[in-house]
Amino acid sequence: MDIQKILNDLYAMEPELRSREQEVIKIINELLASRPDTKFDEKFRLALRERLLTRANELEAGARLARARPARRFQPLSWLFIGAGAAASVLLVFSFVKNNIRPGLFDLKNAQTSVTKLADNAFGNLLLEEKAAAGATAGPDAAAPAPAQKQEKREIALGSPAPSAPVAAYGRGSAGVATGIAEPGKTIAPDYPVYDVYKYAYKGEPIMEILKQVQDDNGGQDDSGTMQVLKRIKGGDASFGQLSSLLSGARLGIDWNKFSGIKVQNISFSENRDRGYSVYVDLNESSVSINQNWSNWTRSSDMVVSPEYYKPLRVSDLPGDDKIIAAADKFLRDYGIPTDSYGPPEIQKDWLIGYGVAAVKDSGTAEYYAPDSLTVIYPLKVEGKNIYEESGYKSGLSVAVNAHGLTVQNVYNLTSQQYESSGYAAEKDASRLQKLAEAGGWRQEFYAAEQGPNARVVKIELGTPSVELVKIWTYKDNASQELLVPSLIFPITKKPTNAYFYQKNIIVPLIKDILTNF
Repeated sequence: MDIQKILNDLYAMEPELRSREQEVIKIINELLASRPDTKFDEKFRLALRERLLTRANELEAGARLARARPARRFQPLSWLFIGAGAAASVLLVFSFVKNNIRPGLFDLKNAQTSVTKLADNAFGNLLLEEKAAAGATAGPDAAAPAPAQKQEKREIALGSPAPSAPVAAYGRGSAGVATGIAEPGKTIAPDYPVYDVYKYAYKGEPIMEILKQVQDDNGGQDDSGTMQVLKRIKGGDASFGQLSSLLSGARLGIDWNKFSGIKVQNISFSENRDRGYSVYVDLNESSVSINQNWSNWTRSSDMVVSPEYYKPLRVSDLPGDDKIIAAADKFLRDYGIPTDSYGPPEIQKDWLIGYGVAAVKDSGTAEYYAPDSLTVIYPLKVEGKNIYEESGYKSGLSVAVNAHGLTVQNVYNLTSQQYESSGYAAEKDASRLQKLAEAGGWRQEFYAAEQGPNARVVKIELGTPSVELVKIWTYKDNASQELLVPSLIFPITKKPTNAYFYQKNIIVPLIKDILTNF
């Protein structure tokens, strides 16, 4: 089975995994070794994701991988269609895309974002599916209330008084397990792991003043107390028409005339040249991803003869930031990918956190290596506001650059930028918003646990928030919705220097419907 093709389709559905490619490849190989006759289907993907999430708890970057994302419908896999169809002309594919996709639903060439304003509450209730489903069961025949443990979890997340016993809040990206190595002369109780228990404290300006400023600046909140929620328009599926003749010519032994109402959901094609690229077009999500066509890259003459491509890099070996960004800029220019909707590029350097912590803990004799690939993010801006992921990191166009040869490895998160907007009731209770921030914010998935004798309390301080837009996924009627929700972005101004703490910001949405999901 072609692992690179597995990665292509996996990243199209789970783009956040690209930063852990070596770990992903290792786990894929383990799964294939245990089940050599397996196929990459939905069951395989879920098994892979479960293994990654389990492994994430043991990795310094685990918090980034464990971020919950709503499930998406499993898409047809590009590597299932090989053989005669692979020899089809790329020109025919481009002609098909140009002539069959509904106009306006998949416009990546338009460099500017567009927003169409609708009536208030036009997107319906913004409750996430699991929450709405729970509410729908209420009534005389409804199931018994959730166990006390779940209720306790919700109370902590909302900042309510904790139970009488000492309680610590643990959550994705905000708690860690220490190494468990005892200091000289000390022992660790065998039944208790060593936990870093993070306590958040707000140290910024009064939040009420922030809310007033938003209203005074007309930054989204109007006199009726609503703020605009944006939804990205997607779904540029295409009719089967012209593509059916191509498949018929491939002699796959299928009578395509027996099928009806067929729509093309995704297309993939590859350059058959030295250092060529593979392109995956997802018509459901109106997105495009680009990867190296690895089979051709591994045959590249300089990769075969030059040991430099396989030499581990030290931090001192890395090219300067300007060279990394220049390589990404050139690729986007060469392939006509517009960046007008994006801010100045930034290089992701989260790996330095782990590097720094390891260097501090080490006696000074070990050597530490830098990653082979560095990711450049072009932060997305919509109506003048930065867009953030639910993890608290900036969202935008992602370009991975190989540090050895300054070649681009992949491009992700290239999506249409057409939106609809609708007004929704905003939360005005500053006290509640602060409690939510000090409980860890959105998507922290807290649970209550008694502090063991080896628990270590680490204080985290939050600064004055800005009002930005956060990309939140909902799943309704068997389809995902990508919303941009006005939210408070609390910068973390004080965090531990001797622990693998990757979080940069705390997210608190300002829309009441969304807050119901806490």
